[in-house]
Amino acid sequence: MTTPDAASGTAAPALLLVDLMPRVLGLPLAPYDGELVLRRCRALAADFRARGLPVVQIRVDRPGVAEQPPGSGFAEELVGPDDVIVVKRTLGAFQGTALHEELGRRGVRTVVVAGVATTMGVESTARAALDLGYEVEFAADAMSGLAADEHDFTVERIFPRLGTVRNAAAYRAHPFVPAGFVVPRTLDAGEFRLVPLGPEHNAQDLAAWTSSIDHIRKTPGFEGNWPPAVGVESTENLRDLQRHARDFADRCGFAYAVLDRAADTVIGSVYICPDREAPGTASVKSWVSADRAGLDGPLAEAVTGWLERSWPFDTVAYR
Repeated sequence: MTTPDAASGTAAPALLLVDLMPRVLGLPLAPYDGELVLRRCRALAADFRARGLPVVQIRVDRPGVAEQPPGSGFAEELVGPDDVIVVKRTLGAFQGTALHEELGRRGVRTVVVAGVATTMGVESTARAALDLGYEVEFAADAMSGLAADEHDFTVERIFPRLGTVRNAAAYRAHPFVPAGFVVPRTLDAGEFRLVPLGPEHNAQDLAAWTSSIDHIRKTPGFEGNWPPAVGVESTENLRDLQRHARDFADRCGFAYAVLDRAADTVIGSVYICPDREAPGTASVKSWVSADRAGLDGPLAEAVTGWLERSWPFDTVAYR
């Protein structure tokens, strides 16, 4: 029987969550720690279930031992009552298991892979799926590796050759914007203009916010842990910008660089994201560098008017 995707009417993709076990999540994972990966995977699984799509929970048993080590079960609050359970004894999830048969019974031809570790269980499972004829997608920010550079290289260089790389937000049960909506690429407003924020802005974006940490933390919406007081490495900032670019391409979140019109340099950012608790509501935040603090108000005013004129949201919450 083919399970339809309630959102698209097509044959169902299935979510494969790999090795979300306490003893694995407790390892020193990077770039995302185990708690963050687990939180994102729980939300991802909830979105698949809400759309009537299969969720497969995969864990590994060590072969040849009388008793599995502590923490070998699934993490708490992860497994749903209708989820498919697969226990593997190899790196990948297909060898020696009924996974292929379970997916076949549900008419699945596309798998979305997430979990840990990026270069081990996740990649091995994805390669096996590809060999079996599945289309493969990767929820890049819902997985992590044993080293940040290994994860980054695999996500940016290897996975695009095997399938489609997205973020977990791309699979939300409620689309952020309607299918026919043309997302604005720019906003021109006096001293500044907005363009999609991406990896090409890394050096200027990093310089703008690291020089303005105290100012940004006093800006509404940024009273939490960002920006970090000690800044970040360029590679970590680049990872964030790559994530923003994937969200923009998948129409599930929109980050814009604020450019000084005269110098064409980054002086701030605007983030337009869905509110998970209120479908149809856009949560919006913006910041400018400390040396352009006088633009905080004009930027918020310009973006507010732009959202009212040119975007389809029922409600906008400008934090």
